Amino acid sequence: VESIGDRLALTEEQRRGLSALRERAQERRQGMREQRGERRAAFLAELAKPTFDRDRVLALIGERAAERGERFADMAGELHAYMATLTPPQREQFLAMARERGFLRSLFGRKRRH
Repeated sequence: VESIGDRLALTEEQRRGLSALRERAQERRQGMREQRGERRAAFLAELAKPTFDRDRVLALIGERAAERGERFADMAGELHAYMATLTPPQREQFLAMARERGFLRSLFGRKRRH
């Protein structure tokens, strides 16, 4: 966040907004980890059954895809709202940075531990 703030010459308020956006992404990711454990248990339960239920496995896969899609759409909406707080030159620079491979992943990724 600091590096992005410096590159875009963000105001203190914009920096706080970007930090809050990142924090919400991390909270969502933690929720997904918990759901992933539940889904994994359900998948393993299906494997333990004497008869393979392809439809149930497909349903589990569909649930995962839907959850990921929802998370992505929510984050995209929040990112769009944040970008509305940027000046036009900042927004253009942010979009240029977002086109760089791995930029958004690093922005919304894990916090570095010091």
